[in-house]
Amino acid sequence: TPLETTLRTIEQALRQGKIRYFGASNHSAAQLCEMLWLADKRDWSPVVSSQIPFSLMRREFQNDLDFCARHAIGVTPYQSLQGGVLTGKYRRGEKPPANSRAAEKPEWVGNIDDALFNRLAALEDLASIAGVGVSQYVLAWTLSQPAMTSLVVGAKRLEQVQDALGALEIEIPSEHRAKLDEIFPPPWKQADPIRG
Repeated sequence: TPLETTLRTIEQALRQGKIRYFGASNHSAAQLCEMLWLADKRDWSPVVSSQIPFSLMRREFQNDLDFCARHAIGVTPYQSLQGGVLTGKYRRGEKPPANSRAAEKPEWVGNIDDALFNRLAALEDLASIAGVGVSQYVLAWTLSQPAMTSLVVGAKRLEQVQDALGALEIEIPSEHRAKLDEIFPPPWKQADPIRG
């Protein structure tokens, strides 16, 4: 379906009062830019939110976040804890806990090898230095990224929801940011030839 047809249909639903706002899921900044351009060209309502997979381990949309912030597109990421890998629940040499994502659907978690366990240990050290649990630390880091407005957190138990809410009270120390980028490198970003 051509994008213009989709956006025209969404605009009709907006004008009929069936929806108030709309967002996109798994779209790059370039695709969101095209949506904004078409909306501006046709005097339609703009896209206001973007739902993307995003975590310390999955940062391919990292360079799109500034675009979203500049254009008032709120970002709500999913997979921020990467199927539980970034919670500290998986331990080197141990079977995944019963009822964990790795036990139920190993393909959701991927290969947790020694190199990843080393990175996870370094992450746990930083969370420990900050005096917080690794899950809260990871969620706080995610929320501190440009344009982040909320998180989709897959929880099975009430305690997990309560733990996730604790991330709202945590501030990642500035000296940790460069260390996190070393442990979980962001994608390459071309330098701006004008601004450096």
